[in-house]
Amino acid sequence: MQNGLAAWEQTAEQLHVKLSDEYFKLETGLAYSKAKISSLERLSRQHAELFLQNFSAPRKLYLDCIATIAKAKTHNSLLRLHELRKEKICVKKIKFNNAPVCWTSWRTFAAQASDYERKTVFDSFINKVKFITPEITKYFDVSRKIYSKYDINPLQVYLEDHNISAETLRDILCKLGNGTKDKFKTEFRKYTKKFLGRTPQYYDDFYFMRNIVFKDLEEGFHVDAKQSVLKSLLELGFNPHIIKVDSVDRAQKFPSPFCSFVKIPDDIRVSYKMENPLNTAIALYHEFGHAAHAITINPQLPYHKKYVLSEGLTETFSIFLENLLSDENYLVQVLELPQNYAQELVKRIRFTEHYAIVFYVANSFLKIDQWEKNLTAKQMNEAYAQYLKEWTGLDVPGQYWQLHHILPESLMYVPSYLLAMARAHEITELLKKECGKWWWANKRAGDELRTVMMQGADSKVGDFQTLDIDSYLRPL
Repeated sequence: MQNGLAAWEQTAEQLHVKLSDEYFKLETGLAYSKAKISSLERLSRQHAELFLQNFSAPRKLYLDCIATIAKAKTHNSLLRLHELRKEKICVKKIKFNNAPVCWTSWRTFAAQASDYERKTVFDSFINKVKFITPEITKYFDVSRKIYSKYDINPLQVYLEDHNISAETLRDILCKLGNGTKDKFKTEFRKYTKKFLGRTPQYYDDFYFMRNIVFKDLEEGFHVDAKQSVLKSLLELGFNPHIIKVDSVDRAQKFPSPFCSFVKIPDDIRVSYKMENPLNTAIALYHEFGHAAHAITINPQLPYHKKYVLSEGLTETFSIFLENLLSDENYLVQVLELPQNYAQELVKRIRFTEHYAIVFYVANSFLKIDQWEKNLTAKQMNEAYAQYLKEWTGLDVPGQYWQLHHILPESLMYVPSYLLAMARAHEITELLKKECGKWWWANKRAGDELRTVMMQGADSKVGDFQTLDIDSYLRPL
């Protein structure tokens, strides 16, 4: 049977590579084949069903096969959602790059738009959510039905993947939110007053504020972020030049930066669009953190230990590398920024981190409720408005979650950012203790990182029951 499992995993990897390549083309606005995606999804579903008929272990693979079946049976809804967002979530009367502002250009547009334009687009997008709600509903309803066939739901799978209970996750969320929200609200008022001349408004969302808050620092940031992150990874002993990078701003390209593990460790791809230069730098460090992890995973590991990684584990190394840009010593010593500039930049990045925490706390509670209470889309709208009010202080229309890039097309995911933030902090503190405050210049630090990265799904970094949230919150 073991040989049969090995053969099954070999085929699973081949299907993953082909499917990931096609989805990458879709998400970067390149020509892709919907028919090919459908065919590969069907083959992946059949292959997963074959596993479930013949094996019950390894457990990670068992759960992943359920997810694969759900993904295959819902991929048409997600493809349709992609199409509808591009076709329907648009405002023709407001242009960006001589074209109507649409969901794919929304973030880039918002960074340079007037208050009136941003509010108009935001309100219009909220009104157009009705065009995408049916596909989102179909996606979640079908997923729920498939998981229930195996007497489990996506929340339970998520908790098992991260080795935590629902109670522990809720405690973590409350501790992070309560430890951050008052400071965030004070900073939010300060920066909206400074850059917008007013109090915070409901359309000042996280993705807008993480751009506008760096507005007066742009000219002082004379850094080629791509080259600087490549250099730092090289100094740590990584080989980042094998990572493929797509920076072209295509009209149909996914608005968020992302990293695709097409074939571990040989074909790893990063995609991004230029925003504010500082925010682009943060995005690049984040995505190259993902990529550095992927190119380091031991290629001899079986499929499930290479690819079936918890979302919290994969986010840890990206947030870890991103955090270099909030280290004053790194900014001064490596990027050669003036110390007073570096100190101010760290303050602004801290604000975006505080916003991320309260935002992801609200998002996470929404996703927990979705599966624990079997919420409809309308009920999720109502719950989300309440959570955003509680944690950010903003009266945001609850439909906003349907316009997000993760919430409507992932079954859980969002708590992973918060778990990873705390774990990334632990790793940094450990490296400082073992390698000094300039750990990034020490190849021993790179060796330590590769030791835990190369283990894939077996990495102890992915066990989140041991998180020290108090230690993470203290310096914030």
